[in-house]
Amino acid sequence: LVLIGLVYQRKPNSRRYYPTSLASKLLADSAASSAAARNGCLVLETNFRIYAYSESPLWSEILSTFSSISYQLPNLIVGDLTRASVLSAVTNGVRPEDIVGFIERNVHPMLLTQTPVLPETVINQLHLWAGERTRISAAPARLYSNFRTKQLL
Repeated sequence: LVLIGLVYQRKPNSRRYYPTSLASKLLADSAASSAAARNGCLVLETNFRIYAYSESPLWSEILSTFSSISYQLPNLIVGDLTRASVLSAVTNGVRPEDIVGFIERNVHPMLLTQTPVLPETVINQLHLWAGERTRISAAPARLYSNFRTKQLL
């Protein structure tokens, strides 16, 4: 799976694998709601808690890239979107648009009747957390000092 780009392994001898954006897009194909019911579905609450109704271990791994998994039952995965987990995902190359897209493509069919489908406060907070990394940028500069008179300062 590493060779075809579905999972990422930081070190060659590491036992941890991270799904790539290609794997999440392949897993989250929005063909039909029946496919979503067969593979699983997600519910995102305004308290940043995410519920995944799925038995797939791949879903568990994908969710663990951007959320902290609280507990896992045979057909339910419960996680929390936290600042640390989102920053960790952004550090590993997952954009907030990818996270939102994955959740939107796999949202529970009953939530599709709502407008908006996902809580706007959660989506805005994801973008704010991800923006913390690019808040300050370095630029080349020069320091001039040791002038003869202070009037030139």
